[in-house]
Formats: sequence, structure tokens, C-alpha cells
Amino acid sequence: MPQTTLVQVARVAARTRNTYLRAQFLRLKNRRGPRKAILAVAASIPTAAYHILKDEVTHHELGADYFERRDHTKLARHLIRRLEHLGQSWKSSLLSNPNPFLSRTAGTRH
Repeated sequence: MPQTTLVQVARVAARTRNTYLRAQFLRLKNRRGPRKAILAVAASIPTAAYHILKDEVTHHELGADYFERRDHTKLARHLIRRLEHLGQSWKSSLLSNPNPFLSRTAGTRH
């Protein structure tokens, strides 16, 4: 089965550690399966290239933890559900401050 060049590039990008495209692949693979996840990564590459060329900016790697940094409350709820599924209890104070790392230095982002 011949693969397009873009799909081959997406496969390599999905194997590259600590990258946004790998994080996207792993996130989608669990929900949609590996084939559809690779196609989604392949579709993201020209989209990123378009915006880089259109805005005349350099490529900025979002990192492997992009999806975790994006919404801390959603991640906390997901992890609490996983703990409850495993039969563990949790403290409700975990959700009162969804990002305890930012509370150390108010208004400063890392």
C-alpha cells in the first residue's frame, strides 16, 4: 500500500520525542485509532506551514506537554476519574486551584 509523502512525514513526526505532533498523535490514537491519528497529524503539518508562511513567523514548537498545559481543570477531572475508576479516593481541594504552579508568582507565566 503506497503512502503519500505527507503521511510518511507524519509517521516520523509521531515517533519524534517531546514534540507537539507526537503528543497530538498519542492523544488521538487512544480515541480514534492509529490510522486516523496519523492522518490528523498529516493534516496538521500543512496547516502549520500555511500559518507560518502567512504570518511570516518562525516555527515555535509547542512541546509534548501542550495539551496538559492548555486546560489544567480538564486534566485534573480526567485524572480524578481515573483514580476513582481504580478505587482510590481524592481530596476536593485539588480543583479549587487548578494551576498551583502559577499561584507562586501571581501574573507570571512560565
